[in-house]
Amino acid sequence: MDRSTVERYVGAMREKVYAKLDIIHTGVSNITVVDFPDHNNVGDNAIYLGELAYWRDRGHEIDAVYSQHGYNPALDTGMSTLAIHGGGNFGGLYPTHSDFRYALSQSARSKRTIIQMPQSVEFVDDTDRMRFCETLGARPATRIGVRDETSLKDLGGQTAEVTLVPDAFHAAGFIDSEEPTTDVVYLLREDKESALDEGYGQGVDWTRLGLLERAGQRLRRQGIGPLPASRFNRMPEAWAAQADRRFRGGVNLLAPGEVVVTDRLHAMLIALQMGRRVIAVDNNVHKLSRYIDTWFADLTVPLELVDSMAEATRLARRNRV
Repeated sequence: MDRSTVERYVGAMREKVYAKLDIIHTGVSNITVVDFPDHNNVGDNAIYLGELAYWRDRGHEIDAVYSQHGYNPALDTGMSTLAIHGGGNFGGLYPTHSDFRYALSQSARSKRTIIQMPQSVEFVDDTDRMRFCETLGARPATRIGVRDETSLKDLGGQTAEVTLVPDAFHAAGFIDSEEPTTDVVYLLREDKESALDEGYGQGVDWTRLGLLERAGQRLRRQGIGPLPASRFNRMPEAWAAQADRRFRGGVNLLAPGEVVVTDRLHAMLIALQMGRRVIAVDNNVHKLSRYIDTWFADLTVPLELVDSMAEATRLARRNRV
């Protein structure tokens, strides 16, 4: 993709995400971030960098940043807006994150604004849906951003304020990277959202945390170490540096390829904002196709969505000839 096409795409999506995020941030000044992604998922860390870019550009003051394990509602006596990090899914696919959100909605004072940053919706059963409806969905002063039309319809009538918002990563803008050195890079899920046959051996997934990062993560979860949780959680710049380091590791995985083949939503979005051509294969909850259908219909994007990994491989090989 030539630079001018990249910039038009990046600029158009950035404009869309800012306009929609402005809606759910009406009247907001100070923010306390909760559920920071203190794990190896590059996509979640990329989302946080987009969220951070938006908050800084719009002049929102970040009072504190908490991972899921570092937040104690009993010690948070402020009234700044609680912004729950976006990404992932409501429901039982990732129950610990859902449990955290639902408990937060019940512990926060009723007049305190909670913003759920842009999110996908995938309830695994009626029990899951009921838990959402009885907690976060029923709470006053809660604003929920969803990333695709299917999610918007799914929450219709079940929560007071829900807004269709692109993924916050678009706020990060153009991503600089090294020039390509090979034809194709495959970045493929190895988790419960993968739609690939078990044992499919081509490609890699996001790199796992190294030994030192895993040790630091454990210490933070236990509230001990050279930077106790009470101090680290009030250092937004420390969390930002950590997210950027993990994100850059993901960029370095994708950068060698002129073409990126992936079934990860954020590998797709990151590669597009790097100026790469992408061949996308849907995951098992249709997160990629739902997103593409919602936001890319009116854009020129070097992106092809295919039905299978075999088709993606054939297409990538054909275009190398």
